[in-house]
Amino acid sequence: MLRKALFSFEKYLQQVHFKCQRHSQMKELESIHQLLDLYIWLSFRFEDSFPDHELASLQKAADSI
Repeated sequence: MLRKALFSFEKYLQQVHFKCQRHSQMKELESIHQLLDLYIWLSFRFEDSFPDHELASLQKAADSI
């Protein structure tokens, strides 16, 4: 699920060239960001069930640039 969301996010950013042209695009980007936050939080609580903590953290850091 996380990998699919990250791939979708990268593809989405390429399409909009880092600019949100519509309200719906901004809402989708916010949803993906919230998903990353949730995954990171859950990975601290349930390390065995959410093993991609490092990947999510790196993606979130890259997104804030």
